[in-house]
Amino acid sequence: MKKFAPQIIMAVILVLLIAGIVGYQHFANSANSATSTTKKDPKLEKVALPQLTNAVSENESEVTLHTSYGDITIKLFNKYAPLAVENFITHAKQSYYKVDCKIKPNT
Repeated sequence: MKKFAPQIIMAVILVLLIAGIVGYQHFANSANSATSTTKKDPKLEKVALPQLTNAVSENESEVTLHTSYGDITIKLFNKYAPLAVENFITHAKQSYYKVDCKIKPNT
């Protein structure tokens, strides 16, 4: 049996030690992230979010879908997605969807 050089033995020990440290840190970080809470951004609390209001503005549309399980009212944002809103309203007016759609007149 050949004798290993001391440098090779030290290199193997060093690699195993580094792998153990990295593995432990990864395990510790994943355990902490599961219990940590998300920090709130104070700037976001001051932003007016239009989707959180019930009022329909001039540049918004409202669609009511009548289904067998009840009515669903959807607020569409013409300002942020004009093509998507236009496509949805066009399809709704042409009875493309399998539910009855009532579109408010401000669209």
